[in-house]
Amino acid sequence: YQLMVVPDLEGEIANEIVVVDHKTGQKTPTDFEADNSDQLTAYAMAHQARNGKLPDKVSIHRAIAMRRGPKDKTKLVDLRQTGQGVVGIANIESKRKPEQIQRYLKTMEIIVQQIAQGIYPPARTGTRPCLPGACDYWDYCHTQF
Repeated sequence: YQLMVVPDLEGEIANEIVVVDHKTGQKTPTDFEADNSDQLTAYAMAHQARNGKLPDKVSIHRAIAMRRGPKDKTKLVDLRQTGQGVVGIANIESKRKPEQIQRYLKTMEIIVQQIAQGIYPPARTGTRPCLPGACDYWDYCHTQF
């Protein structure tokens, strides 16, 4: 199997290589979210495959629509008034280690084995596995278009 990964943004900021995942939402991302994002891990792995080393940092940049302005400006890198109200960009950074890449690859290996057996694991921890009868959307998700 091959995994195709295209990071949202890769670049150099203050002499460090940063790989970015752009998001939208209503809340500032947490350090836990950045530290444990499988998507950021996949982005770091893709960068390593192309460049021979992990990026210095991975980051979530989340555009947050605010009705009344920010409660906490400390994690915002930009704040603008738009026609739809105030929008802030929150930047939460993390790093990836080789052990995290190995855990991600092992997890993907297990998921591929399960799918080959007709077992579709849940997308999020704590949710039910994707099996016939376990989900109201089974027929929709498994229809060939």
